Amino acid sequence: MILSKRTINILKNFSTINPSIVFNTGNVVRTINPTKTIMAQATVAETFPFEFGIYDLNQFLGVVSLFDEPALDLNQSYVTVGNDDASSDYFYTDKSMIDTPPPRALELPDRVVSFSITDHQMKKILQGANVLSLPEIVIEGDKDKILVLASDSKNSTSNTYKIEVGDTISRFKFIIKTENLKLLQHGYDVTISTKRMVEFSSMEDNIKYWVAAEHGSVYDGE
Repeated sequence: MILSKRTINILKNFSTINPSIVFNTGNVVRTINPTKTIMAQATVAETFPFEFGIYDLNQFLGVVSLFDEPALDLNQSYVTVGNDDASSDYFYTDKSMIDTPPPRALELPDRVVSFSITDHQMKKILQGANVLSLPEIVIEGDKDKILVLASDSKNSTSNTYKIEVGDTISRFKFIIKTENLKLLQHGYDVTISTKRMVEFSSMEDNIKYWVAAEHGSVYDGE
């Protein structure tokens, strides 16, 4: 097996959510952070023949990077990474030592807000949060427009940076910690449930993230 560049990029991203990972049988890779406020799932080109755990995903990817076009030979207790000239045996970790997500994709109940945000808009809102040192991204509806703001909901005089992303007849406010938006750079279809769960879905790259909104998030409906 050879890991594609896309899969390596996805795994690098997933390592920012959880430094450990369990690869399940098949071609769907999932991860969840230790506090269970961020979950991600991606369909990849590779098919894994059985379940195995990697405790230090960044270190494992570092081993893979030591080789030009390395092949992965999956054994029962370790994976051999290498090519004709050199190789490394990297041992698996027991699944019980790793925080793992549910085996199936999360199905959001009571979906009440949906919109699309472009790659450019997503990049700018995160840049705005970084430049202004703002701790939160707020998705807000005022019965007219849907706005995505970089803000600080605990500071009434906070600087803000905002982008309009759609129309709404509802009033709502969903607050996400900026540090929890560990998304690959893409445009996303965004869906929010009344249970304060926000789904970011990229059909282009077959990847999804679910991020829990913070306390203080509200949906008042029509």
